[in-house]
Amino acid sequence: MSLTEEATRLRSSSPLGCLLKPSERAALYALLGKNSPPQTRGTEIFSIASLMKRQGLGDRFIVRVVDLSQEFDGMLNLMRMWREKVNPAERENTVAAIQDMIDYCAKFEAATRLIHRKVRAKALGAFLDDWERQHRALTAEELEKAATDLSMKKS
Repeated sequence: MSLTEEATRLRSSSPLGCLLKPSERAALYALLGKNSPPQTRGTEIFSIASLMKRQGLGDRFIVRVVDLSQEFDGMLNLMRMWREKVNPAERENTVAAIQDMIDYCAKFEAATRLIHRKVRAKALGAFLDDWERQHRALTAEELEKAATDLSMKKS
């Protein structure tokens, strides 16, 4: 059995891998006297997301949780807490904590977009002021072209 990265990837992408639950797979490895392969971050995230789906949580909620958990350890930790809870009330509390984090991130992302728009507007305004000082007043077509050129340079 090869231990190369390619061999590991091929073994982990078996089309039959989805037939066993992670707990069943771990039990099978134990029965065979082998250590179960380490679960990657992505595999763990999607495993928990799948469980969330089976428990009836909404698709939009799950997609947002998956997106944020790939970026923030805190979200992944909340997902792990949710997975470990057996009591429905405790799971609901964890879902509420996850939703709070989603809401906080949404506010932060909105503020970040607003700041970027203001910076772009200020940069465009400074460019136009400088241009007019050096040349002449721009026509509407020239203003539009300058705005397009500036936005392309920022991208």
